[in-house]
Amino acid sequence: MPQFEAFTDSERRWSGGGAGHRARQGAEPERTGMYLQRVASAATEPQPITKSQSEGFESKYQNKLRHYLLVAVLASMLLAALSLNSNYLKTGPVCPPMILIKEVSMRTHFRITALASLMLAAFAGSIAFAAEGYMPPKTDFGVPDVQGVWNYKTRTGLERADVYEGELEVDEETMLAKMVSTPDFIAFLEATGAEAPGPENVGGYNGFWITPGDALAEMNGKYRTSLIVDPPDGKIPWREEGQAVRRSQQDELPMGMAESDGPEGRTLSDRCLISFASTAPFMSSLYNNHMQIVQGPTHVVLLAEMVHNARIVRIDQEFKELPYEKWLGDSIGYYDGNTLVVQTKDFNGWQVAKERLISSNVLLTERFTRVADDKLHYSFTIDDPDLYTQPWTAEMPMYTGEDLYEYACHEGNYAMRAILAGERRQELDARNAQ
Repeated sequence: MPQFEAFTDSERRWSGGGAGHRARQGAEPERTGMYLQRVASAATEPQPITKSQSEGFESKYQNKLRHYLLVAVLASMLLAALSLNSNYLKTGPVCPPMILIKEVSMRTHFRITALASLMLAAFAGSIAFAAEGYMPPKTDFGVPDVQGVWNYKTRTGLERADVYEGELEVDEETMLAKMVSTPDFIAFLEATGAEAPGPENVGGYNGFWITPGDALAEMNGKYRTSLIVDPPDGKIPWREEGQAVRRSQQDELPMGMAESDGPEGRTLSDRCLISFASTAPFMSSLYNNHMQIVQGPTHVVLLAEMVHNARIVRIDQEFKELPYEKWLGDSIGYYDGNTLVVQTKDFNGWQVAKERLISSNVLLTERFTRVADDKLHYSFTIDDPDLYTQPWTAEMPMYTGEDLYEYACHEGNYAMRAILAGERRQELDARNAQ
């Protein structure tokens, strides 16, 4: 039976309490109907390539490779024969046929081996980068068009679980054998996680609202066991004292830590200021894994559905020396060939305390490359020498998604009032018990 070790990192740490979904549950029938349509339409989203499709794609290139290798072998043997006979013509009679064949085979062995290696590398590279000549469309102002609504849900965790025995990529059979299925995971969460009702917990919403994806991230016909690709072991390269430094950054910052003296004491996500899921960089959570890119000549907007986190990216400009720290940091960008590159730093201190990957001195570099009409290749690099022994990089696909929906959060519900009222009632009960 698959081990629950294969849960993603966000699944292990997730603690529920998504006000946006509570708002959706209590919304008017029209809004609920729209959301049901959204859930139903998830079945039409692009699916990972099937085993037969992958084999067919590889077979086409393998046939071409065999053809070119055969031509190369014959050409190499002919050149070797001509060279050998040329030497014999200078020093004596033409080489006898059997000796010629033996000499040619020895001389061509190394040529064929080297040539085959080069050709294999070239063809592997062309397959890996979806090279059937795809060129992304251009905007009216001449840059690669990466606009649209994109879905980035995946069951692949940030770091590689031990169950995958160090392998970055696995086939579909291995994935199905080792990854906990999404229905099993949701059932586990409903029974034991933050959503489970209990003596001191009224429970949250059930599995109907949870959409973390059904498969590991598919890249180049294989399934990724971790988002991290560098370092090769799929682990965050912490400095010896890095995690202690990170904890001190979180502990020293003046944000609410789920205290209920007033609304200011609640967490940033409870107050609907920023998302509880990571949107800088983008990381798959249990729901609302959609974002939208809007491009203009001088600015780009990266809009997450979760709490409508929006980053405004200035194109071909420098970082600003601001007298304050912005939510979601200060972002600049540029185009590198067909790739939109976004760099972000100087995050608000309260966000540093909340986020897992955002630290006081981090430089976040993200890359968005359209590799098909319905697919983006997304990667991000985290660079913070105070915490890590090296910059580290993660990547995943994004697929075209349906329209974004309003994240209602506390508008129209009573969650904040109920949280504070419950705390006042507990205080009253404690005084009466004295």
